[in-house]
Amino acid sequence: MSDEDPCSNCTHFQLQITKLKSENKRLKERLQKALGTCPMIGLLNKSRMMKEIERNFLFYERGMRKNPDNEDNHFSIIFIDIDEFTKYNEISHLFADKLIIEFGNYLSDNIRNIDLVARFGGDEFYILAPTTSKERAETLASKIRSGLSHYVFALDEMPTYLTASYGVASTSDKLLTPYALVSKADERMYREKAKKRLSIK
Repeated sequence: MSDEDPCSNCTHFQLQITKLKSENKRLKERLQKALGTCPMIGLLNKSRMMKEIERNFLFYERGMRKNPDNEDNHFSIIFIDIDEFTKYNEISHLFADKLIIEFGNYLSDNIRNIDLVARFGGDEFYILAPTTSKERAETLASKIRSGLSHYVFALDEMPTYLTASYGVASTSDKLLTPYALVSKADERMYREKAKKRLSIK
């Protein structure tokens, strides 16, 4: 009969399982980074989205050289920031994460097949709309805004309505670099957010 304490074996296995889980999590995060996705939500990350924007800009420049009158040469970006998100973090970071995940899913469900959506960080998201002028991108943003007004998040926990601010920029604005495009979308979103704050006061 062995004098070995069976509990020591249990502890050893538990430590091994914990170690394997931790290693698996690290490998998963490395894989998602390599794939260019956000580990929490599975959408494209900022780095991958910037590469997609740069790639579309090359297509735009090539198309303009061949046929400058073709509206489908243009592409647009919609920058989206959830309003007053800090209050949800104050309720619970886990709850805030749940809202981020559901909001990302909402955007994915309300874009066209040709569009891409990315999480840039925190509660900020970008939509890349290929072959889309500013006017058509604003129509897409309006559709997303309209649907959001009656969409309930965290239905199984704490039913919540979210609002967001939007900024649209397009190559049809005569913005000549990918970074100018991103900067203009960002600027217009913050301008809308500032107007909302002023209207509340």
